[in-house]
Amino acid sequence: MYSVPDDDLELLESYLDDALSDEETESLRLRLSHEPNLAAALRQLREERSQRQAYFQSIDPSPKEVEELLSSIRAAANHKPWYRDQGRLTRWGSAVAACLAIAVTGGFVYHSWDKTPLRPVGGEVAVTNNVVPGTATPVGQYTVEVTDENGRVQAVQHFDDKNLADDFARDLRQMQTRHRQSQGGVMLIENNNDF
Repeated sequence: MYSVPDDDLELLESYLDDALSDEETESLRLRLSHEPNLAAALRQLREERSQRQAYFQSIDPSPKEVEELLSSIRAAANHKPWYRDQGRLTRWGSAVAACLAIAVTGGFVYHSWDKTPLRPVGGEVAVTNNVVPGTATPVGQYTVEVTDENGRVQAVQHFDDKNLADDFARDLRQMQTRHRQSQGGVMLIENNNDF
């Protein structure tokens, strides 16, 4: 690489850095004029140093680039995420609360209307056996049918055991009785439990 000793390379680096005294500089200049290897090493060091300076200048950002970077950093530091913005968070919370209130109110209104098939007005509860002679016994061979006052079936519940069907029909009749008494009306229920 260099054909001079390391001590001379350090001396040349100090010379390029202007770190030598006046006597040392005069002594080195005299040596450079008489030693071609030392002069060649100095030229090579100057060229390498200028290449390094050019490279570092090419990767250094311009003042405009530095200002753009600083502006983006300031903007990011001042930016609040949506959940830290109190106004936005309050609006979202109010909207969610309003939707829940509407849903709950709508549910109460819907269920307060007399639409449930377990409360027919003037209807009957009947337990029937669905077994057809000569066929296999189906699942849920006993059914409890709830009909309205016009005889239209409003609900059907299937049971495998007649006792369970009878218990369900009895409980349903009791519930209908309590409902009609609370409504102040007269209840007409027929029971077709006898087989």
